[in-house]
Amino acid sequence: MYNKNNFEVAKVASKSPIKLELSTVALYGNRSVATDSWRLIEMSATGEAHEPRLYPGAMIKAVKLGKNESLAESEIPVKELEGYTFPDVDQVLKSHFDRVDDPDSYSSIKLNAELLEQVLGVLKKLSKFKAVTLSVPTGPGRPVLVQAESKEKGHEQKARALVMPHNK
Repeated sequence: MYNKNNFEVAKVASKSPIKLELSTVALYGNRSVATDSWRLIEMSATGEAHEPRLYPGAMIKAVKLGKNESLAESEIPVKELEGYTFPDVDQVLKSHFDRVDDPDSYSSIKLNAELLEQVLGVLKKLSKFKAVTLSVPTGPGRPVLVQAESKEKGHEQKARALVMPHNK
């Protein structure tokens, strides 16, 4: 069963028609996945795993479900795309998440996503490519530091922000 969070992943699907498979949401029975080759998101679902079935991201994004509503795959009001192969996201996810507990590879900190989103929304405006620098502390209780800068048309501007860890 897929809930509204499973359809939210469509926001990450590519909007470019160049590689149609990247503008889709892949439903695997037990999860939904979307990518645009720059970012990738996977959301678990309640169901049995199967080979991915691809659905147009824009149409999946338009499926509106209430907070406690869910749909079986057979009830999804969007037609499956056939003849396309979704990228092997399992290999990509495994290569990174297998190292998430390795202190030499990653340091993990829990943040309030809404606060981080607000900070990123402001700072991304400084960079032509919407780039920010994220510095994650190696110890507990310290904030994540976010920085951005702009050097356009003789005007230089820098911004810094911090987002405190969320301990609950």
